[in-house]
Amino acid sequence: MSRQQSCEEEKASAVTSENVRTSPHWNVPLARLLESRLIYAIDSEQLNRTSRHCQPGFEINLTCQGRGTLHVGAQAFPLVAGTLVFIPHPIIHQLEVHTLGRYVRSVLCIAPTTRDTRPFTQALRAMLCKPTFDKPQCLYLDEGSAAQVRNLISRIATESQQRAGCWQEIVLAQAYELLALSARLSTLPHPAQPPGNHLITEASAYVASHLDGDLTATTVARHLGVTREHLSRAFHQHCGITYQNYVMNRRLAAARHLLTETNTSSSLLDIALATGFGSHAHFSRVFRKHEGITPTQFRALHKLRI
Repeated sequence: MSRQQSCEEEKASAVTSENVRTSPHWNVPLARLLESRLIYAIDSEQLNRTSRHCQPGFEINLTCQGRGTLHVGAQAFPLVAGTLVFIPHPIIHQLEVHTLGRYVRSVLCIAPTTRDTRPFTQALRAMLCKPTFDKPQCLYLDEGSAAQVRNLISRIATESQQRAGCWQEIVLAQAYELLALSARLSTLPHPAQPPGNHLITEASAYVASHLDGDLTATTVARHLGVTREHLSRAFHQHCGITYQNYVMNRRLAAARHLLTETNTSSSLLDIALATGFGSHAHFSRVFRKHEGITPTQFRALHKLRI
């Protein structure tokens, strides 16, 4: 069996998995839409947040305006204009907006099924089997590249709405072009953090390596040689989020990752301490406030999906 055939069968199996379909995070309306249309595109969508959700297929998310954070599995990607994020199926993700009323994005969801034998559908499936699209990825694009991606998503959305002659074939061809462009962009050098503020990069690296330690603004600012006010102002201006909220998001992302590891028997107390929470009770209380369920329930839901 070829790698491509294996990849297609694994993705088809994942899409029809009963455990995933019955997950409280499963986006039922979008899943039903993708069963009949294969591709869903929306340009210039303005919103303030999304709930934690997943759907069949592959998603491309382009931030056009504003700032936020896209939580994809255990990862948290800072968003600014020009940020392109790849989200494979069936990873749960959630958009958190920091510029309320001013965040705009363009999104493309692709779920090519094995039932559709059109040449471009087969080409889409083959493209999605490339290593580029196997895992979540975040690219900070220059203005020209971001405009190319947005233009393609806009054209796909327009064709899908107008449905003129041969619109389905045109949409499939444009979706393939967008995937090919995305694959090319992923091979080019891009900054690992949103461009424009070196202090944020240094602070983020320090936070990531000291999640179980003292991460107050005063302590981190002293380590970086700046004032507490300077650090707080940098996060507010550059990321649109307070420093305290940034640290909490990173700790919760790390906790979600540890809760879903299949090769560990870490207790909730171990996870709490490893991610900077002082006690099991504090960890559970904060986790439930942000995630809507307890750490124990979160871990149990993940086990149902594997």
